[in-house]
Order: sequence, then C-alpha cells, then structure tokens
Amino acid sequence: MEADLLAEPWLVGPSAGEARQHLVVTAVLRSRIDTAERADTLRSAVEAVTSRVVSAGVWRLGGLITAFRVGDSTPPSLSLPQPFSAELGAPGTQPRLVQPADGECSVAGAAAQSLRELWVVPPALLTAGLTWADSSRFVVCRDSIPLAVASYREYRVLGAERRGSAVVVLVERRSRSRLEGEGLQFGERIVLTGEGSGVARIALSLAGGWILEGQGEGELSLRLTGRHRTQELHQLTRLAIGAP
Repeated sequence: MEADLLAEPWLVGPSAGEARQHLVVTAVLRSRIDTAERADTLRSAVEAVTSRVVSAGVWRLGGLITAFRVGDSTPPSLSLPQPFSAELGAPGTQPRLVQPADGECSVAGAAAQSLRELWVVPPALLTAGLTWADSSRFVVCRDSIPLAVASYREYRVLGAERRGSAVVVLVERRSRSRLEGEGLQFGERIVLTGEGSGVARIALSLAGGWILEGQGEGELSLRLTGRHRTQELHQLTRLAIGAP
C-alpha cells in the first residue's frame, strides 16, 4: 500500500543541496513634502544561490547573488557574483547577515538585505494550523541614512499539496516592522521613523525548508522630520518569489 505523502505531520529534513531563488519587488512610492505630492514606481529583482553550511561549529546560510537589477539595469558599482553569508541563531530568531556587514550602506548591502524575504527557518515537524514566529533587529540604509529595524514575523501552516512526486507545505507569513534613524539629507539633519506590515503566502520544500515560491504584499509608512520641513512617504509593495 502506497504511503499517503500528504498525511501529517510533515517532516522538514536537512538538505545538502542548493536553493536557486528569484525575488522580484515592485513598489509604488507616494511622497508628500509640505503640500507637494508625487508618486514613483520602483522595481528590483535579485537572484541568489544559497546553501546551508557549518563554519567553526556555527550554522550559516552562504551563497552568491548572481543577479541584481534596479529597474532594468544592474548598478555599475556592483560586482557579480556577490558572496553573502548569514548566521543561523537560536530558534525564534531570524538569520543575521554577516557578509556584507549588517548596515553596510552599499549596493551590495542593499542586494543582500533583500534576501531576508527568502530566509525562513521552520520547525522540523509541521502540521496544519501550526504557528511559529521569529524576530530580529538589524540595520538598513535608505538614502544613505542608517535605519534600525525591529522585525517580527508570524507563520501559520495552511496545509500541504503534491507537486509532482514531492510534497510542499503552504504557509501564511505576516510581518510587522518598526524603523528609526537619523542623518543628513541635503545638508539638513533629519529624524526618520516608520512602520511596516505585510502578508505573504509561501510554499516550503520538505528538503531543507526552502521557499520554492511565494506571493505577497505590504505597506510601509515613513516620516522624515527636519528643522524646516516634514516629508511623508507611503509605499505599497508586491513581491514574487520563484526559481530563476
């Protein structure tokens, strides 16, 4: 009698292989300075090859960013392929970016920070309705201003389905974040604060727990306060994850 592959629980096993993933982020940014308003559409895409490795007794995610485009072009200052690595910490924590260094204000740093959407460390046993969460604090750059980010993500298992001879687990991910920082903009010191939220539906492989595909949307509100003016930004974002 053939085993029912969709029977619970679903075991997430180790994987010695690589994950090849593609992330596309499309955003509509609306800004208001005093009474002037404008809207811009932004698009970025990153492709990466990732493996789990052990270095000095510490589990890491390591690999290469093989493509990164802003709009239709690759930033000329970015050398590809670009190596990256992140440490896997205690349960309930998100991977910590090591290379490029957390908070690095560079194109390479921006490309690596975008990979956070691809990183998830699920429990070893999954069942329908199971929930878990992870959190992290890290630094990103926006217009060369370093921002401290507090991120919290909640996951809920929706079920599983067959994909050919394999089984994938479907998961809903909800995220919240807070941002704060200060720096110079056009020679004026500003304080930046913001909040973000999002929801995504992702499909996880049982071999390694990699995200095979996903769709999501989110929003981010930012407020930049200077001595002479205040700027408000609201960003609506869509993301798509798949294979290159």
